[in-house]
Amino acid sequence: MKEPTMIFRSGDSEEIWGISLDTKIVDAHELDEHLADGWHTHPFDARDAAEAETPTADSAQVDPVPMPYTLEQRAAALGLKIDGRWSPETLAEKIAEAEQAATTKE
Repeated sequence: MKEPTMIFRSGDSEEIWGISLDTKIVDAHELDEHLADGWHTHPFDARDAAEAETPTADSAQVDPVPMPYTLEQRAAALGLKIDGRWSPETLAEKIAEAEQAATTKE
């Protein structure tokens, strides 16, 4: 190896300056190939690239209203009045109809 060069990427093989990284030593003439594969020449660059790829709470798509888990909760969220004689299957059908009506209004 004429010009050994250490390269870095996010990983867990070792910790450098508090950053969990994978490291590799390559010859300088191989550097461009490894950089194209996601390796970096400095630990901070590897950290920054990993942080840019990790979705934040702001960028993650989140339903504005959490989906209720039970049929009764879903019916209540839709403002559907439940007839106590309905079977779970009938209640599910009524919920589906109410959800369909709500989406066609929008």
